[in-house]
Amino acid sequence: MTEAVELAEGFASGDVTNVKEEIGDILWYMPLMCRGLQINLTDLFASEEWEANPIGIATADSVIQVCGKILNAQKKAVAYEKYIATGGYINLLRTLARMLVAIAERYGFTLEQCADANIAKLRARYPTGFSEVDAVFRNLSAERKVLESPPPTRSEEHTSELQS
Repeated sequence: MTEAVELAEGFASGDVTNVKEEIGDILWYMPLMCRGLQINLTDLFASEEWEANPIGIATADSVIQVCGKILNAQKKAVAYEKYIATGGYINLLRTLARMLVAIAERYGFTLEQCADANIAKLRARYPTGFSEVDAVFRNLSAERKVLESPPPTRSEEHTSELQS
């Protein structure tokens, strides 16, 4: 939910870099939820479902609402043992995915670019691997610089991987 609120803040301030970052942050949670619910991540992106059920305009508020519904469903499952059908989770997660796609397209980037920028940010944050110190004492200006950099081309990524 924090990431959805931060996405709303990016919307409100017009900070495109922050919007891209927060979409990337939200994307981290989707495969984790799918794994925990034993849902195939690719089911969220089934184009026939998207075409059959178009969404309206995706806004920060609508993303927050869907995230809230997902969290509420999880709370009910954990606290009250009241489970929604897997199809209900798929629909909520699919709606969230569609909203993220629509927002990214509105700002001129793809979900893949959001994910790539997020990975680059985390590499800058943890250059030698995760550490609790780096998690707490973050160099936000260095992270921002990475997020604002143009994404590497596929050939640059391939060259970088070969040199590693």
